[in-house]
Amino acid sequence: MLRLAILLLLALPTLAAPVVDRIAPSYGFRFGATNVVIHGSGFTSGRTIFCHQEPCPVQVSFGPYEAQERIVTPTEIHVTVAPLEVVPDGRNVDVRVTVNGQGETVIAHGFSFYDASEGRENYEQYLVPITGETIAGANGSQWRGELTFFNGSAHNAVLIGKFAPPGVLTPPIPDAETVAPRGTSKPILYGSGATAGAFLYVPKPLAGDVRKSLRIRDLSRNANSWGTEIPIVRIDEVGTTMTLIDIPTDPQYRATLRIYHWSAYPGVARVTIYAPDRAEPVSQFDVESHAPFPPQPEVDMPFYPSYSQVDLLTPAVRAAGPSIRVEVYNYGDNPRVSPPFPAIWAFVSVTNNETQQVTVMTP
Repeated sequence: MLRLAILLLLALPTLAAPVVDRIAPSYGFRFGATNVVIHGSGFTSGRTIFCHQEPCPVQVSFGPYEAQERIVTPTEIHVTVAPLEVVPDGRNVDVRVTVNGQGETVIAHGFSFYDASEGRENYEQYLVPITGETIAGANGSQWRGELTFFNGSAHNAVLIGKFAPPGVLTPPIPDAETVAPRGTSKPILYGSGATAGAFLYVPKPLAGDVRKSLRIRDLSRNANSWGTEIPIVRIDEVGTTMTLIDIPTDPQYRATLRIYHWSAYPGVARVTIYAPDRAEPVSQFDVESHAPFPPQPEVDMPFYPSYSQVDLLTPAVRAAGPSIRVEVYNYGDNPRVSPPFPAIWAFVSVTNNETQQVTVMTP
């Protein structure tokens, strides 16, 4: 009888351990969850399991960190690798897949973590020149900046900036906006004043996958225009001198020059205005940019630039000709900044006084 029982046990089929073919993506970021798909076989008996609705027969860990399973099919496991308190030693960790009653499979060094967290060196820095506040303009206009992100990557993109609900403006405090993979977000990024912009930080590995759009709209004339696109500026687009050409001087228009120092410290810019057919400048003057808050040297990631603006079309400038060329030069280095910042960016917004339509003149 005992011999018969042993033979019957030997004849029973044994459940195969799960097989993992690949992990996509095979890396993630410490600061911000990453959605990962594990491809293979033997994960379920044939049906799809939604682990938020019923017990999950599969456990997945990335090094010492347990992942959160969302969906399990016979050939795929969809998991979320949550943010980590610290980056694991060596960054590369083993991935362990355990299926109840079948055993486990370990993929040695199957996943890598990167420290895209606090630390300016882990991010690409961008300038958002006009932010989400609603601003009263001339002739009853009401202007609003509309910021849109699209995340084309497989990761949750955690963007760092000054995101905050409406209320009293506060000193720079880091805030995060998470954009899901293949997702779109329209947050409000508050600036430092009526029209001054703000800095935004995108994890370097995702900078090419996160699309950014900034549009200003006159809310009192929504039916007439979808608004005007404003460039979001990378740090490699700034310099010591900005040249802006073909600014119209006709009384039908008004023109505002906006200057941004790539720093939270005050700065001075020299503005020179030329007529197309004259070698000597029509006008030259200095403009001081103002820091929105007292400088905080301990803050590694500034959130607001030093900013200034000036109306360009004085009677003398209008009389110089039908258009002008404007050159903006960073006038002197600030000794409190190390290294010195010879970095400015500027643009001119030209507004039609009758229609309030805005045209942006960029370097």
